[in-house]
Amino acid sequence: MLHADSSLLLCPMRTVLLLLVLWPSAVVAQGELALDSLDATDYEDAVRRLHAGDLDVDFQTMRFASALTDAYDPYDTEPRQQRQRLNEHLYQHDAPEAALLVADSLLAVNYVDMDAHYGAGVAHDRLGHADEAAFHFEVFEGLLDSLLRTATGTEDDPFVVVRVDEEYILIAVLRLELRGQSLVDCANTQCDRMELHDPSDGGDVDLFFDVSLPFGHMRRTMGGR
Repeated sequence: MLHADSSLLLCPMRTVLLLLVLWPSAVVAQGELALDSLDATDYEDAVRRLHAGDLDVDFQTMRFASALTDAYDPYDTEPRQQRQRLNEHLYQHDAPEAALLVADSLLAVNYVDMDAHYGAGVAHDRLGHADEAAFHFEVFEGLLDSLLRTATGTEDDPFVVVRVDEEYILIAVLRLELRGQSLVDCANTQCDRMELHDPSDGGDVDLFFDVSLPFGHMRRTMGGR
């Protein structure tokens, strides 16, 4: 739902301020949270705690551990189609109840779907459900924070994504315009290089994203090493 070219981005201002504070000052080294120290139960436990209303979870552990679940499929097109329907319900048809049904179906499969949490927050807000809206925005911010804490986004220190969609969410929240994209080698891994323009000051910036997790999954599912 959140795309870099969206004119309908309604990100809470506190999220923008959070980004400005955390990026790049609060960074955790990429190797500090290795997948081999996690398993799918880390994701499942975090989801159970969130369902119980406990927001004091390690969102970075949860996000990375989601890549170890049977449901992990970073290149599945169905969630993208559902997010488009979510976007249409919210911004074209003003149908928050229908939007919630789509958001809930997305989150039932992937509880680290930032688009779905953001959409659920917007829908609940429109329905006057203040507590539910606040919850989903808190989860959205926690997941976004966990992405920022993986690195600084430079060629030598790329952000580590679990799903490629996370790249576009961050670009949208930062209100940057995508001008170009290429697959490059950086920091001894494969990265997406995103060439971006900041319309607020006219400047240009490149952000780098480590895509080894989704690429590794694709190779394995295609019978590669």
